[in-house]
Amino acid sequence: MTKITVGLGTLLTLALLSSAGCAVTAAEPTKADGSTTVASAQATASEPAAACAAQAQAMSLKQQAGQLVMVGVSGSLDAAERKAITASKAGSVILMGNNYGGVKQVAKLTASIQKLGGGQLLIATDQEGGLVQRLRGAGFVNLPSAAQQAKLTDAALTAKLTTLGKSMASAGVLLDLAPVADVVPASNRAANRPVARLGRGYGSDPG
Repeated sequence: MTKITVGLGTLLTLALLSSAGCAVTAAEPTKADGSTTVASAQATASEPAAACAAQAQAMSLKQQAGQLVMVGVSGSLDAAERKAITASKAGSVILMGNNYGGVKQVAKLTASIQKLGGGQLLIATDQEGGLVQRLRGAGFVNLPSAAQQAKLTDAALTAKLTTLGKSMASAGVLLDLAPVADVVPASNRAANRPVARLGRGYGSDPG
């Protein structure tokens, strides 16, 4: 399995994203000349598209459909979940249970999941911070809620998210379904139970 590494910025809690079978490493520009850099980037960018197209064409219709399926898995990975992954030819899995055993425990779980998918599953979870943190324990930083994150400096937040992204990658979780981008008006914050009252939003100013 090959990987793509993507910087997701200071508002995302994961800095690494893995995609099975389709990857390319951008060449470092050897000159300061702008045209040379652009040409190199364009040539490199065309490579993963061709690789992905070839891999998709080699799949059966069921396998192609399975790439659109994300199976929910609890911390136990029971028989029904195992069957759902293999029978659907799922392309991705989301860890829905509360995994509080730290990085090592989650790494064992994701390794078991990957065996079911031939090592090519994209494994995700919800790790927003605050009340919504599926992964806890040794090796995982305790991330504050989005409302509290908004009060941190860029440098402080970047440091926390970089640490979290690395620990999640070590645990085999390479996609974070966060953050919540909803902007709740100040006049409605008290009544907005799903986002504002739980501290899942960054504030009331979309700018």
